[in-house]
Amino acid sequence: MIVLLLKNVRGLGTAGQTVDIPRGFAVNNLIPAKLAKIPTVAEEVKAENFVPTAEKDSTEFIEWAKAAVAKLGGKTLLFSAKASEKGHLFGSITEKDIAERVNKDLDVEISEDQIQISKNIKDLGDNRVEIVFSPEFHAALTVRVEAAK
Repeated sequence: MIVLLLKNVRGLGTAGQTVDIPRGFAVNNLIPAKLAKIPTVAEEVKAENFVPTAEKDSTEFIEWAKAAVAKLGGKTLLFSAKASEKGHLFGSITEKDIAERVNKDLDVEISEDQIQISKNIKDLGDNRVEIVFSPEFHAALTVRVEAAK
């Protein structure tokens, strides 16, 4: 089954690509999780015809991605949130919150689609977050959540 990836999916591809995967995997996993959708004819043609316009673009991206990985790798972002006595947050830290903080504090322009966490962060403590620029370039950073005073 051909699907259009809406977000980067490790092992499959990046957002905007069309991939051929087993029907069950698409229908039971990717589509319900809003990671992929069945493309329209126009979207499929656009994805198939997408080719980097010049080598210059790809080398610029590689240089930018290497610099971004170097800036982000091993960094810790500190969040302060209201929490219960047991350490559970009253809200959660989402991909959007992390992207905004990375853009502001670490001066690396990313979108929330590039952030991979298994679920929203709902507890105090350290959480590992992966930021994927492409299948070849990704950085891991720590999101530390402390109780607001």
